[in-house]
Amino acid sequence: MNILNIISLYLAAILISGPLAIICRQLCVYLFCCLNLIYATKLNWHILLPTLLDKLLIDYKTINNSSLRMIVL
Repeated sequence: MNILNIISLYLAAILISGPLAIICRQLCVYLFCCLNLIYATKLNWHILLPTLLDKLLIDYKTINNSSLRMIVL
């Protein structure tokens, strides 16, 4: 996945609404930051991926509970 793919995914997420769009936009930002870290420091994905997944889980939990119930329904 390159930077242009992340940018296009982010722009597509702007067009949709709701909690899923918020998660998608956050994922794009994290992927972009992660790619920058990999290019800058030559780190491996197995080091960064658990940290990103933890961060996404925390952000997902902070979204309004009513919105989460709408996703489940």
